[in-house]
Amino acid sequence: GSSGSSISNVQLDNLQITDMGRGWSGQRYGSEAYGIRIQADSGAGSIDNTTINGCDINGQANTGIRVLGDTGVTHISKSRIRSNGDSGIRFAAPAGISSARLLLDSSLIYNNNNDGVNFNCPDCQGLVVYHNTFYNNGSINLGIFNQANQALIKNNIFYGSTPMTQLYVNAALAGAEVDFNCYTDGTNMFGYNSVAYDTVAAFNTATGLESAGSGNAAGGLLDPANGQFGLTAASACRSLGTPGTGISSDFAGLPYASPPSAGALEYQP
Repeated sequence: GSSGSSISNVQLDNLQITDMGRGWSGQRYGSEAYGIRIQADSGAGSIDNTTINGCDINGQANTGIRVLGDTGVTHISKSRIRSNGDSGIRFAAPAGISSARLLLDSSLIYNNNNDGVNFNCPDCQGLVVYHNTFYNNGSINLGIFNQANQALIKNNIFYGSTPMTQLYVNAALAGAEVDFNCYTDGTNMFGYNSVAYDTVAAFNTATGLESAGSGNAAGGLLDPANGQFGLTAASACRSLGTPGTGISSDFAGLPYASPPSAGALEYQP
């Protein structure tokens, strides 16, 4: 609350957070109703090392998880972030904030009304997005609007039951390692540095990214419309990933194979 204050090492485990802002009082001030908000107000203080693990965050009137300001490292793992009124995750900091960093792994992010993840952090440490499954978020599955230093995006599934933008990047990424991801090919599936691409192959040819990626995710999930995100035996996402990410177990706590499948759930025969 006062200038120079700080808080660190906050852990949120196995929480179910549902329908914030949808009760009798509505959405307070017209701008709140987040499932979780991690916010360091400008000039007040700082936050560092917040961990969100095994949480189910669904049905908020606004964003599922909102991270804003001088927030240090935020690690979201093995969580289900779904059906929220705005984006699943919004991560932002003003220019000049260098501490903030998003680590997101082994999570299911789907059916949010706006973006699955909206990242807007021009000077921060960057983002690491490993082994997640994105499905049918209303606007963009993963949108990166400002970014610096690091963008490690590997072993994810980006799925749309109809053509949608799977990955949007406003400008060329700094520190980019974008590969071994499994997509649903479709019109404007990539938007990168003001150019649209309709296939993984076209995106790779133009940018050098996704040399080992696949555009054959369609039909590879068991029953995503009903929340079943395991892989079918014939899925192109199976064994597509790369080891060495440091993520050893999937959303359900089961070990990843070697090589691992893309997405938040390892293939289970």
